[in-house]
Amino acid sequence: MNTSKNSTLYENKFLLITTILISILPAALLIGTLISNSLLILISLFFLSHCFYKKDFSVFKNKISLILYFFWFGLIINFIFSEIPQNSIGRVFGFVRFLILSISIFYIFNLRNIIFKDIILKSWAILFLIVIVDLLIEFIFEKNILGYSSDYAGRLASFTGDELKIGNFFLAFSFIFIATVYDKIKNIKFLVFLILIIIILGFLIGERANFIRLLLIANLFIFSLCIFKKKIKIFLLTNLAILSIFLSLISYDRIYNYGKKVDTYNDKYYIRYLKEFNRVLDKPFLEYLKYDTRHGHHYYTAINVFKEFKLTGVGLKNFREFSFEKRFIPKFSDHNKFATHPHQIYFEILSEMGILGLVFFFVTFVTILIHVFRTNLREKSLLGISASSFVLITFLPLIPSGSFFTSFGATFFWMNFGVMCDVSNKSK
Repeated sequence: MNTSKNSTLYENKFLLITTILISILPAALLIGTLISNSLLILISLFFLSHCFYKKDFSVFKNKISLILYFFWFGLIINFIFSEIPQNSIGRVFGFVRFLILSISIFYIFNLRNIIFKDIILKSWAILFLIVIVDLLIEFIFEKNILGYSSDYAGRLASFTGDELKIGNFFLAFSFIFIATVYDKIKNIKFLVFLILIIIILGFLIGERANFIRLLLIANLFIFSLCIFKKKIKIFLLTNLAILSIFLSLISYDRIYNYGKKVDTYNDKYYIRYLKEFNRVLDKPFLEYLKYDTRHGHHYYTAINVFKEFKLTGVGLKNFREFSFEKRFIPKFSDHNKFATHPHQIYFEILSEMGILGLVFFFVTFVTILIHVFRTNLREKSLLGISASSFVLITFLPLIPSGSFFTSFGATFFWMNFGVMCDVSNKSK
């Protein structure tokens, strides 16, 4: 058996290297953008080398790949009408690295020989487990394994340090990790326990938007599991447990964080945290969103940009240039709230890609999600459901988000996109 495995690995040396690079990609994202982008380029080169070596280009001809080409075609059209083409060119044509990443994962996960798929999932699971331990250490001792700590009250940083982006990483891999563990142990009670632990950690990280997304993924995941096992009671009891834990965490957070003296933190962040919390309580949500959050200013700037460039937007990576201009800054803003992107996916699409871009997004992802979600349910794939749920909640309205096109967020999205398509070929 070992001889057979070694033979498979040797015969597919380019694919093995691609697999190893995909396996360590999440760790590279925690180290820095330069490393992760370098890995993405290498993944593209080695995967294409494998396809040429094997003379196998079938993965580039299936339905999902064709739809992705349609999406990339939309980006190219956007580039043609870009207000500042030199800003957009790298983002548009460099975007192909994410598509190849997604297609390569889709290809590897659909191989009959599961050696390569196992390498990736086990590597991701080990790294995620390390992050879990690191978050717990930081929460208890206020510093992580490497000595990093958050300078923002109520937030955990883990390996991302000052950038405070661990919530995105945690969200992207939490339920892939759970599905991978469940595939090995097949124990529903332990699965539910693991989900509750993940939810508690998601709350402790302190990123509210990502925590809301985590709760939604948890519900989709648990509901799918209950359909597979025909045990709706599990869904009701688990949600009751989640609600109880959530209320307990809210109570703990208010007592622990708000009960302390400001001097304990010795910085401005805790004061800002308190003021923001009080504003949320005192004002209607939309009014609070508009006047009292930095994202609210970005949203209204994006709307003003869209009003002037309705059809094609200003072009990818150009919002940052127009957010300076007075005619786009909302009247209620007393100073310039500069941002590289609007911090909400729909405002980003409308301001940078316009109505035409929104159509390309809608056609691409609605078409694929309907097909893949239905297939994952039929094939009872928890791994596919977890990745599908992550892709789906990426498109939630109103909730703040990172840029869809920047390396950190886009890599997580397209990794999950490739995983969610796992069963589509098998089903066909």
